[in-house]
Amino acid sequence: MKFKSITKRVSGIALLALLFVSCNSTFFQVVTLDYSENVKPNEGYLVSENNDLKLLYNFWREGLYMKFDIINKTDKDVFIILPQSFCIKNNLAIPYSENKVTSSSSYSSSSLSGTIVTTQSTQAYNNLQFACIPPHSYITIGSIPIINERFTDCNPKHSFPSDYFTYNYLANNTPLQLRNRIAYSFNRDFSTIHYIDNTFFVSSYINSKGTERETFIPKCDANAQRFITTKVPIQNPTPNMFYIEYEGTEYIGLNGEYLLN
Repeated sequence: MKFKSITKRVSGIALLALLFVSCNSTFFQVVTLDYSENVKPNEGYLVSENNDLKLLYNFWREGLYMKFDIINKTDKDVFIILPQSFCIKNNLAIPYSENKVTSSSSYSSSSLSGTIVTTQSTQAYNNLQFACIPPHSYITIGSIPIINERFTDCNPKHSFPSDYFTYNYLANNTPLQLRNRIAYSFNRDFSTIHYIDNTFFVSSYINSKGTERETFIPKCDANAQRFITTKVPIQNPTPNMFYIEYEGTEYIGLNGEYLLN
């Protein structure tokens, strides 16, 4: 009995020490995209252009979305042919003609217990045929969600590092490849069609803890403080990066063993 009592006491001390070196942290996975030769970084964007159009990409946000601006550089109307323009995710082609629209409706009914109001939402796709861009102006296309979950090799030391962890891919083993193909014409009947085709792929990611940073709030927002403190990725943003925020609890054992809750 005396031996058991000592064992319990030692186990309790070890557990207490383990708890003291545990911590809850906010982690960020910052993912880098490589791109085809017809895409160039310029003034905070990834830019692809020809004599007619200029496409501007900036992927920096939480999660990966295919969203971009198209600038008409000419003196004529340009018609983007949406059924022949695609976001292609790992060979799955998603046409830009499928524009999802959400609508809501409500109705009320009376009963002995009172009036019941019911709200329902429906979703439908508008099969748009084209989008016209006037001369020397632009439109925004996309917001197609691509990724909102992080990449992982299921190793907790890599997912929740004490400093940071980096993983690299090549074009032939990347887990994600994106193509953006835009079809356009200067004729309303689409008798002559031109294309711009850009390619992106995940080339690396870095897992690391976030850092606290003050964000300025304009004075015109009377209901907010002037500065707020938020957790942000350590890496400086570039237009070929996006990030995923996630939480983790890490434990460093007495013998240096890495454990997770």
